[in-house]
Amino acid sequence: MRSANGTIFATFGPVPSIPRHWRLLAAARQAPSVGHRQPWHFLRITNPALRQRIHALVEKERMLTVAALGERGDEFMRLKVERILECGELFVAALMDQRVEHIFGRRTLQEMELVSVVCAIQNLWLAARAEGLGMGWVSLFDPAAFLPAASLWQFSVSAR
Repeated sequence: MRSANGTIFATFGPVPSIPRHWRLLAAARQAPSVGHRQPWHFLRITNPALRQRIHALVEKERMLTVAALGERGDEFMRLKVERILECGELFVAALMDQRVEHIFGRRTLQEMELVSVVCAIQNLWLAARAEGLGMGWVSLFDPAAFLPAASLWQFSVSAR
């Protein structure tokens, strides 16, 4: 766990065994969630063209962020978004559509579903490290542009 703090590690090339990625997703599903609803989907991106489209969205946002940072932009440019194209596995975590509006813990704190997804991502990260795999976290994209551009359901395997 110490090695994951503030450092992005990536495992390049295919993850050696198919059961391994299912173990990682099973660990993610063990995360606590508001009302025990597991309000997430994990999508495994296997199509190279889709990876390219996701990378383009991330690169576009990276350039917009650099412009907004001004003098600190050079430092930000050292981030390596190319790893989206190079990593062995690419998963996307997403909140499900049509979630229940008033469930235990959500009526007063709407953001608890997002907290639940973050817990699942943390479990996935810790399981990956326990398997000897590296993991990175990319949040540089506009969610409104991501889904239509990615056509996720056409190119991906949903693993919930």
